Amino acid sequence: MFVPLLPAFNPKITQVITLLMRTLLITTALLLLSSNAIAKDSFDDNWTPPDAQPYSSKFQGMFTEVGVRYGRTFAPHLSKGQTLSAHTRFAFPMSIGDVRLAYTFNHLTPSSQEASLTSQHQLGLHFAFHPLYLLMLGSNWLGYTLGAAYIDVGAGPQLANTSYAAHTSQRDAGLFWSVGAGIDIPLWSPEHGQAPWLNLSYQRQNTRHTLQPDTSSRLHHHNLMVGLAWKWNRLPF
Repeated sequence: MFVPLLPAFNPKITQVITLLMRTLLITTALLLLSSNAIAKDSFDDNWTPPDAQPYSSKFQGMFTEVGVRYGRTFAPHLSKGQTLSAHTRFAFPMSIGDVRLAYTFNHLTPSSQEASLTSQHQLGLHFAFHPLYLLMLGSNWLGYTLGAAYIDVGAGPQLANTSYAAHTSQRDAGLFWSVGAGIDIPLWSPEHGQAPWLNLSYQRQNTRHTLQPDTSSRLHHHNLMVGLAWKWNRLPF
């Protein structure tokens, strides 16, 4: 009995508290019994996992992309320049990062009197990080756009060919590396499984230009590009 433990000078309060404590004990006992029954059913030895669910077609940041980019090239040693690139890109869930394989053709006109034209063929592997990827959880146009902003680094082999004013040319092979940043803008809702995207990007390339015969200099130039890509909300594997 709980009554002797309670204040004897207020019998009404004592009765109410006693009733509440008895109700609490009964309720606790019933909950323990029901939880044991649920646990027994939950750990059924004959339980089998459900079938695997297919990927959702809604945009979750994971995608396969093919696209092209075109832009202008700027550097102190150039009077003008153009760049054209074609690529394929793969991004992982939530677009934390992506991998891009790109072929780039640079058509450069040096300001040097000795050289008249330089062309570069590059095959680069680029790795990107999306620092604002969590904004994609908003599932709206602004969230997709800001979440797609990225910083990337890349490197690969290069084949360069330089023509000179003396009607001679020189070809050499080497390596290039680059750092850059960009942003992707959906042109319509990516929630339908696929969509076209507009890309705006900047890239600084570090490479070698042969601006004078038999002389190679380590130089850099800046690329400003605009591109169009098609994204599928899945990976090919």
